[in-house]
Amino acid sequence: MMELYYIWLQELNGLSAWLKKELLAGFSSPKALFEADRLDLPEFVSQYPEWVAKFQRKDLSRGQAICEKNDALGIRALTIEAPGYLPKEKQNQKSPLVLYYKGDLRDPTATMIAIVGSRKGTAYGKAAARLACNDYVTKGATILSGIALGIDTVAHETALTAGGITYAFVANGLDLCYPKENKRLMEDILSNGTLISPYPVGTAPTKYHFYVRNEIMTTWADEIIVVEGGEKSGAVMTGELALKNNRTVYAVPNNIFLITSAG
Repeated sequence: MMELYYIWLQELNGLSAWLKKELLAGFSSPKALFEADRLDLPEFVSQYPEWVAKFQRKDLSRGQAICEKNDALGIRALTIEAPGYLPKEKQNQKSPLVLYYKGDLRDPTATMIAIVGSRKGTAYGKAAARLACNDYVTKGATILSGIALGIDTVAHETALTAGGITYAFVANGLDLCYPKENKRLMEDILSNGTLISPYPVGTAPTKYHFYVRNEIMTTWADEIIVVEGGEKSGAVMTGELALKNNRTVYAVPNNIFLITSAG
């Protein structure tokens, strides 16, 4: 089972995702890398002695535990070489070796639109999100968001009501629901969409995990609509990440006197 070795490599801390991919390029598969001798590794790896020490232990136990929990919970691993993974032209240096998902992945080359905004979305912002979401669903696009309260919730719910496909990118393991208020929404998304996470089961959400989640979502999206958000909000950060990944970003015009519009 090749996904086990991808999980092993992803969980082996000490090298960035980019360096792990550089390392993997010199071997026929992650299994071949696992079975390699220390002397077979490229020279640059010697700069990371702690990683090499972990590598030499040849310990698959964490990966095996993750696979067993995935099987029990209906979670699947999507490796970077799998057909359903993001096309190479949309990947960046930080794209994970493995993503975890529940639900059905559709054509990764289809148009994907991310709609994000404030957790305290205004009536105006929610109306704008519904309008944009309905329009894109009519055109056959997949709607992406982060299943947070507020605008994210409106985007997912509108896509489902309109008969569209929606992907929810989360900042925790797929055995957990965050926020807990959206447990029903998570279940509804599985009827016509997918829950996606870079983190294995049992991983709790943290501030940094949300940053990683947002960056991954922007690589999957072709366009990002920032509906509204505070000056230092996650929605604005997502827009900035999207620009760094050369994606088209739209911002909904809003009331300049509202805190939720400051971003």
